[in-house]
Amino acid sequence: MKKVLALILACALTALTGCGSDVATASVPLDGYVETEPLPVKVTPIDFEHDVDPLTKALAGMIHVYVFGYNYSAPGAETVEARLYEFDDGTWKEIFTPVQYPLPAEDGGIILQFDECFGSGLSCTLYSDAGIGSGGSWFGNESAPQHPDQSYVIPLNEDLEAVTGEDIPVAMQVLDSVSGTSIGLDNFFDTEPLIDKAATYAVTLCFR
Repeated sequence: MKKVLALILACALTALTGCGSDVATASVPLDGYVETEPLPVKVTPIDFEHDVDPLTKALAGMIHVYVFGYNYSAPGAETVEARLYEFDDGTWKEIFTPVQYPLPAEDGGIILQFDECFGSGLSCTLYSDAGIGSGGSWFGNESAPQHPDQSYVIPLNEDLEAVTGEDIPVAMQVLDSVSGTSIGLDNFFDTEPLIDKAATYAVTLCFR
């Protein structure tokens, strides 16, 4: 059993460093792609408080401040993008150019990992019943402002149905002078409440 877990962790490290068996390809610009026949997609948050399979536990056991897991069902979709945004001057701006990764199966899981500030980058791992798919890490230059020092994270906590080509917000980080509960993932689209925040970051998934 120890040998199996060691192998799983070794594979996880390989995936997180972007050296998996699948090769990532750069995506087209966000405003340059339109789904002519969008397909249904479902994303379900993983509750790490309860029992999950050994592979999921191993992938989620890496040392990061924030770890989020999602099961997905995307029959007909071929790729997924993990996009990291910063809300700046009234608009969402990408911190890095999104990268497409092949889905290892129509149904599987995605692990996203962040350090203290979302803007410093993220790690992404895809997996299915057949094992680990592709993955990678991105590092940005953003760091949490010294003042204010209040930070709260809003994760996806319910099943979400969408279609291919759509941004699916799955986590948001808000930095403000006071902790608040009025901000939700819906504010990725309704951004007015974010205008006066010190910093706001959002991560989305987009299936294609």
